[in-house]
Amino acid sequence: MLSVTAKPIYAAFEPFGDACQGVNDSSVCNDQAKDQSTANNSIYGPNGILTKIVRLMAIAIGVVAVIVIMIAGIRFALSGGDATKVATAKSTILYAVVGLIVAALAQSIVIFVLDKL
Repeated sequence: MLSVTAKPIYAAFEPFGDACQGVNDSSVCNDQAKDQSTANNSIYGPNGILTKIVRLMAIAIGVVAVIVIMIAGIRFALSGGDATKVATAKSTILYAVVGLIVAALAQSIVIFVLDKL
């Protein structure tokens, strides 16, 4: 069986590579330079420590919220019709869902701010 593999050449292609040499007032060249400088930043770049911390916290918050929702669901199922237990379980589920929404919004705000640095 004959197989032919080719390396992709699009990854090495820089459309503005030579055009931006010596140009200081072009917004396209300034954006390209900014993207290259933030890509290697060890604090807030794509693999930076702040980005990793935000991702780790989002995962932890998601796991905790799912566990809280499961516990509240079990309490709801085992409430036996007691109105106070049902209300407590419902409010716990509501607070966990609101916490997930707040955490998702906070993560998106932090990522937006880190992207703008």
